[in-house]
Amino acid sequence: MKATNEINIAILGDMNFDCSYCSNKNKDMVRQELGSEFKWYISDKVATTVSATPCAYDRIIVMGDKFNNAIIKSSNKTYRYDEEFQINIDEV
Repeated sequence: MKATNEINIAILGDMNFDCSYCSNKNKDMVRQELGSEFKWYISDKVATTVSATPCAYDRIIVMGDKFNNAIIKSSNKTYRYDEEFQINIDEV
């Protein structure tokens, strides 16, 4: 990663960073490019979609004490609003 004056950075959202969208080789390249300064709070084993696909498309990636100290370890969960509101996949 290129040097930056920012010490607290958060990258989050739907990145399609799993399954058919992103190979393991490409995931490794991204992680290597970002470097060890970044901590990944959603692993490849956490399904982040309401579909039947068990893929970890979404990610939370942070660097810096401000973000790392604010995040409670293992607190990220997939919110299954389809189950909460009892709606089917077509309604989702």
